[in-house]
Amino acid sequence: MESSKEHNFIPYEVSALPKGPYLVFAPHPDDETIGMGGTILLACQRGIEVTVVVVTDGSAGGDPEVRRREAREAAEILGLSSVEFAGLSDRGVTPDQMDPLWVESLVQKYGPATLFAPSPMDIH
Repeated sequence: MESSKEHNFIPYEVSALPKGPYLVFAPHPDDETIGMGGTILLACQRGIEVTVVVVTDGSAGGDPEVRRREAREAAEILGLSSVEFAGLSDRGVTPDQMDPLWVESLVQKYGPATLFAPSPMDIH
């Protein structure tokens, strides 16, 4: 039955890669790879500079130092230009901790044409 197809419940379309460079905000170490790994890899292969900002230390999912090391390894495999770590407490980020001046400094530093962040519908 056509109405039971997945795209009727969650409509989506694949789009062309947006203009770079990219600045990607990932709530935890590994979210950039799980959520955008294919896009990041393709962008890097096409010469688009991609910087990931890992917002939390990921401590709810394991040792923060191990998570950071794994994020660096994934960044190297994906071909990221750079990765930044905010180091905020996992599962404890509040809006006042996401200092707009800090975010602005990252935008100034990397000059992204496209910024990626989790969907408002995402629990992150």
